[in-house]
Amino acid sequence: MNELRISMRTLVCGCLALAGLIVFPVARGEMDLDMALALEPYPLPEPTNDRVLIRDATVWTQAADGILEHTDLLIENGKIAAIGADLAAQDALVIDADGRHVTPGIVDAHSHSATEDLNINEGVNSVSAEVRVGDILDPRSRQIYQQLAGGVTTIHVLHGSANAIGGQNVIIKLRWGARTPDDLVFAGAPATIKFALGENPKQSAFSAMGREPRYPATRMGVSALIRSSFARAAQYRDEWQSYEGLSRRPAESGSATPAGPATGSAGGGSCRGTFRSRPLIPGGRNSDADAPGRGNRLPGRHFSSRAGRLQSCG
Repeated sequence: MNELRISMRTLVCGCLALAGLIVFPVARGEMDLDMALALEPYPLPEPTNDRVLIRDATVWTQAADGILEHTDLLIENGKIAAIGADLAAQDALVIDADGRHVTPGIVDAHSHSATEDLNINEGVNSVSAEVRVGDILDPRSRQIYQQLAGGVTTIHVLHGSANAIGGQNVIIKLRWGARTPDDLVFAGAPATIKFALGENPKQSAFSAMGREPRYPATRMGVSALIRSSFARAAQYRDEWQSYEGLSRRPAESGSATPAGPATGSAGGGSCRGTFRSRPLIPGGRNSDADAPGRGNRLPGRHFSSRAGRLQSCG
């Protein structure tokens, strides 16, 4: 009987999933929140007061004060306003926490949650520093609800480890009910980027799947690629600093604007000025075919020392 009940439950779930695909042919990230919840009904949080008073809790401060017994905690507009005994606050939502513990939220320093279908590996090029995990955040992901239930409040969402130099990461607050990806982003958090060593960036298992090998294919190659990438970036930074240090004079009528030291797209892209095309790989290599790992260099992309990030021309 139990086996029959499990089989019937599996059949019903499969039918619901199929119905969801038929009724909702768009990707989850393109759905509005109500549509996404109709497909996966995780409950929205109820609106709360601007003030929340937690009474008589055991508060773990994680600081010199240690663990505080029978302590009140006042929260105003989502931030801790006061900690002490017998706190009072008008119009506050009062939570009786007798016998319960309050701790700081858990910070997950390495996560791939709250992203579109875990689509976090731009695994074709060995260097993909221009891609941004923030572009694939999914505020409707059920993982936000589940991780909040486990006490996780902040996560560092990383690019995958398929590349020696991966994409730009993003630090987010887990806000269930957020309407847009930008609502998740932790304002003012430091910018980070993913680097990877070892088996993943040299794609050890890919040859077994019949995929053509890609540079780097060894740990030596991973280290060499990272070194050469920093060398090219430093060279490019120094050339820009030298160029921007030149004296300025008004351009004469009909004269051309001096070209900067950066590479640009052959199609005349929209980066700062229109730049001459020139290789950045040390040693005077002029094409991807001359460089180790053909196809790893990305024409039309440059590193801007002023902006502190990779930009795409054209």
